[in-house]
Amino acid sequence: MEIKTERSSLSELVLGLTTIALEYLGEISYQSNDSVSHSEEVEQDKQPLTTRSQSTNSESSSTVINFDLAKKNIEWIEAISEKTAGNLTTTEQGLIDTVLIDLKQKLSQKQQDQS
Repeated sequence: MEIKTERSSLSELVLGLTTIALEYLGEISYQSNDSVSHSEEVEQDKQPLTTRSQSTNSESSSTVINFDLAKKNIEWIEAISEKTAGNLTTTEQGLIDTVLIDLKQKLSQKQQDQS
């Protein structure tokens, strides 16, 4: 029996790398709730990503800032952009351009804040 799954899109890949970069920049974090039962734990293993500044509940959060890994994810998005030049839809190219500008600005700001 063959299991058929939908093919992931370029946008999903770019957004995944963006999410990881934002996490390494400390912009977002995963929320976990240690007081849930085991059956609930399976359903709530990883809560949706939230912006740290919007997180007002008492659940524990895990934030790891790592500029090198954030930069590596940005470089991967740049490589995708270079390797797919001329073969993207307007929407895909717009997404890549937008996230690269946003991530580079956030990285630069965070590095300045650390100095």
